[in-house]
Amino acid sequence: MKKGSYFIELAKIFKIQEIYSGAYKEMNKEWLWAKYFHTLKVVETGLDIISETDNFKDVSEKEYEAMTNALLMHDFARSHEKREDGTIAFKFHGAEGMQMAKESYDIHDPLVLAPILIHDQMTRNFIDLGDEDLKKDPQYTVLRPELQKSIWEVRASYQALSPKDKKRVDDTCALVKDADTLGNMKDYEIMFPLTKEPKTPEISPKVWDAVRSGEYVNYGEIKSLPDRALAYFAWAFKFSFSSTIRVAMEKDLFNKMKNHVVKEVREAQKEIPQLDEKLEKLEGSFDSIIHSIEKKKELLERKEEKAPKEVNLLDVKLKERAGR
Repeated sequence: MKKGSYFIELAKIFKIQEIYSGAYKEMNKEWLWAKYFHTLKVVETGLDIISETDNFKDVSEKEYEAMTNALLMHDFARSHEKREDGTIAFKFHGAEGMQMAKESYDIHDPLVLAPILIHDQMTRNFIDLGDEDLKKDPQYTVLRPELQKSIWEVRASYQALSPKDKKRVDDTCALVKDADTLGNMKDYEIMFPLTKEPKTPEISPKVWDAVRSGEYVNYGEIKSLPDRALAYFAWAFKFSFSSTIRVAMEKDLFNKMKNHVVKEVREAQKEIPQLDEKLEKLEGSFDSIIHSIEKKKELLERKEEKAPKEVNLLDVKLKERAGR
């Protein structure tokens, strides 16, 4: 797939989603457009990560197309996860999306299906789990039989791959999760107003402890807008590639989120005493987390430098000939 042609492909995908969702009812339409723009961000972010990551320097045209399709289809099932009355029809959009990709596009390539399946936290380990552990997994046991069958088919396809091709699937799974997370982070200006947390300068102790430990924030502990922003920051500690953090920093995403929160709190709390002092402390807290994220990038860079590099035998032979 040529870079840029995914806009056309995305239109086709969302047409299929419209069919799956039954009709263009107002609620579905709003949800569909939200996921449309999110998907655009995820694809664009994913392609940026591919171009910046050594693991993807040698991808073939066929692999590039499959990886782009995985990015395009990662939220394939989102269009029909909500019923007309606003209730959730199912919880496992990764497994449902994988099934839609098979049925709508006749895709069976694990390089596309595995990332769709495991980018969803509910099904994130369904490729790695042992057979018996998967059969007993509480998330797996409640899936529809056709989804369970498809998961076993994807697992079998993955296991049949060469070590090199398995590594490519693993890297693509990490790519889709990173791009999806970073795409969600870029939506902060849309999402923060929707959650309606109080715009106060305080950070909840449990939120702070989780972020400082590099762990996900329990959403039940979020009590303020700064808490919500820090929950987004926490995602950065789970990125797989240094290039993902580099892409975020090139967009100045973390500072933009910090400045957005400080501005919102300042406007909402004009009358509280010692506001400037409290906001200075808040900025300092955000800056310390941004510094930790920079350190995380450096750790990933060192890890990537130590990783064994793929040897290009053609290059070796050419260098041998040149030295004669």
